[in-house]
Amino acid sequence: MTAVWRRSIKKRLSLIILAVAMITGLMGYTAFVSWNLLKQQQQTQEYASILAQILSKDFAELILLDDIRVAADINAKLGSFELLQAAVIHDKNAVPVFLYQASTSNLEVAPLPPPDQRHIQRGSNHLNLYQDLYFGEAPLGTAWLSFKTQSLAQRLEQDAPALFVIAVSMLVFSYALASALASYFTTPILQLVRFFEQAQQLADIQTRPQWRENNEFGRVYDEVNKMLDRIQSAHEAQKIAAAAFEIPTGMVITDANQKILQVNQAFTSITGYSPQEVIGKTPTLLQSGRHHPSFYQDMWQSLSRHQRWEGEIWNRHKSGEVYPERLTIQAVKHSDQQVAYYVGAFLDLSELKKAEAKAEYLGLYDPLTGLANRQLLLHRLEETLQTLKIKASTENHAALFCFDLDNFKLINDSYGHDAGDRILVNIAKRLRSYWGESAQFARLSGDVFLVLDEKLDSRLQQATLQAEEKAKHLLDFLDQPHEVAGKTLRCPASVGITLFTASHPSPGELVKQAEVALHQAKQQNQKICFFDPEAERLVQQYFETQLALEKALSSQAFELHYQIQCNEKGQTTGAEALLRWRDPVKGLIPPDQFIPIAERSRLILPIGHWVLQEACRQLSLWQKHPTSEAWQLAINVSAVQFQQDDFVNQVAHCLAETGARSQRLKLELTEAVMIADQEKIIAKMTQLQAMGLSISLDDFGTGFSSLSYLRHLPLNQVKIDRSFVQNLQADSSDAAIVKSVVTLGQAFNLDVIAEGVETSEQVALLRTMGCNHFQGYYFGRPVTADKLVTQTT
Repeated sequence: MTAVWRRSIKKRLSLIILAVAMITGLMGYTAFVSWNLLKQQQQTQEYASILAQILSKDFAELILLDDIRVAADINAKLGSFELLQAAVIHDKNAVPVFLYQASTSNLEVAPLPPPDQRHIQRGSNHLNLYQDLYFGEAPLGTAWLSFKTQSLAQRLEQDAPALFVIAVSMLVFSYALASALASYFTTPILQLVRFFEQAQQLADIQTRPQWRENNEFGRVYDEVNKMLDRIQSAHEAQKIAAAAFEIPTGMVITDANQKILQVNQAFTSITGYSPQEVIGKTPTLLQSGRHHPSFYQDMWQSLSRHQRWEGEIWNRHKSGEVYPERLTIQAVKHSDQQVAYYVGAFLDLSELKKAEAKAEYLGLYDPLTGLANRQLLLHRLEETLQTLKIKASTENHAALFCFDLDNFKLINDSYGHDAGDRILVNIAKRLRSYWGESAQFARLSGDVFLVLDEKLDSRLQQATLQAEEKAKHLLDFLDQPHEVAGKTLRCPASVGITLFTASHPSPGELVKQAEVALHQAKQQNQKICFFDPEAERLVQQYFETQLALEKALSSQAFELHYQIQCNEKGQTTGAEALLRWRDPVKGLIPPDQFIPIAERSRLILPIGHWVLQEACRQLSLWQKHPTSEAWQLAINVSAVQFQQDDFVNQVAHCLAETGARSQRLKLELTEAVMIADQEKIIAKMTQLQAMGLSISLDDFGTGFSSLSYLRHLPLNQVKIDRSFVQNLQADSSDAAIVKSVVTLGQAFNLDVIAEGVETSEQVALLRTMGCNHFQGYYFGRPVTADKLVTQTT
């Protein structure tokens, strides 16, 4: 059976049609025979009814009169009914009163059943039924009648020859009809099959199968043609997509769970990963680590809201190299609006960024020397001004140097521009070598250069001196010979300088001032020229002061004044030695007007040594008087002086030479001492303490690292700077600082002294804060040694 169903559709259809025809004929014949038998039964019932009506009078006479002659007459009449085989007549009391039998066989008369059980009984060749008998409308009784009928087998046997002829004819006709119908129905199908067999690829089919009948097959052909149109369109779209997928732009397709499904060749070229290495993984393997997690959260929120994200991102190459890329992600949804895929397209921006950086570099830097150009320097000047404004409380100074080469044009004309370019490159290298990272440089044009130095002193005089000194060193550095084209060439320079603070108007004005100063230097045949006349004056004053200090040393024009220091009870515990310079013209000059110059010129070393000697001498004198023998004398030691390798030996020598007790000598140091090697500084301080000296940290609270010094330096005392004490009552911030200093001193077991105390209110407030030593005009002004003794007695 299976083999039959695997045959061609035509054969299967022929067999089906043939089988249907045969089954239909058989079923029709069966239905006809069944109908015929049913009709026979109905006719028999009608026949019995007619028989009962015809013989109703005879039956009435028989039942009522019980006459034998009537019975014989009825028997003769019933014999004329060919189909009747037997009959039994019952009266109203169900008593059989008459029996008829066409055959000679004995008939057993069965009792008459109740009316509701009197059913028709069909046998193989007879039909038994019950017929009520009436005379008029009066019931007489019931007749049981048995009629002869034809059975199904008899009928089939009777019809067999005809059935055979009919079956053969039907078989032939049905087969012919089935073949014709099968051919009709399979022709369009076979035509489609041949059409597709002749086509190499569905997507390349240009013709379409045709069926002209407007029926189901016509609809099939229409749908096939529509399908071919869709396939061809899809194929064209696929070819376009495939071509687009292989463009130089990196492409990656993921599913809704971000699992990579497909990448193109550009993806591999950009990332270094082959398709086999990434398919099934997520794009997180490309993450560079440069983005905060919130960056990716924002990305996915954008995809969720807008189904699209675009921006620049840093990703990591397989080699580990991080590169920039422009990435676009598009969500693709199903018809149910659920995300099906994510399509990412990206471009490697490395070369673009390099090009942009190069363009930016060329816009801001000189391509020959690599130094900044005018535009960039103006920008940096603006930044410097802003920085100075932030630090406006300290009024820091900055300097802008403008210099050019005196004979550069001659070198260009004599040796060619290549030689000139080589010298310019050397100049740029020397600038970087001299200043390092502490300054910024620019080439304005030709041989004109600018140098911006922000790290100058807050005091104008010191800033001016620093700028002048740096300019001198710069000129010496630039004057060194250049080896160019086998020749040794020199290019001396001239420099113009302008100093400025946060209040200066604009970067452009600064450059103009520096250029004007350079022009002034050349006009006046000077190597260095300051734009500011006041700066020029201060430079001159510096040299005059330096010469005067040298004369003061030789003429012993320095003297020490002393300001007493008291405890919380007002008792004198010692004094601080304060240096004064007595000039024959200007009179007594305070230290803040000459100490910075002395430090810069290093004249502070002989001056400081004189102070140490004089203080020890005075201390030895005080030791001889009961009133002052317990006094402790404090002297200020410059950072330059303290950093001398033999400073400890100098102190020991002075003590030994004068006989002063080391326990009565106190050295006051500033935080500037710690700029040098801290380990060496701490070692010196430890040695001095071992000798019996005390060490005090002066101006405490003004430096940013004071707390660190308290923790690490071997100190005995801290001195609160006068700037905090003066505003103690008016400024709550200063009061808080003073309180903090006292608390810190107590925490580190250090003595605390406040300088600049001028009123009783300040004394009272400092006492409540826990400060136990004081110095200031309230207790006494600085005086000579003999006046100090008188002042304290």
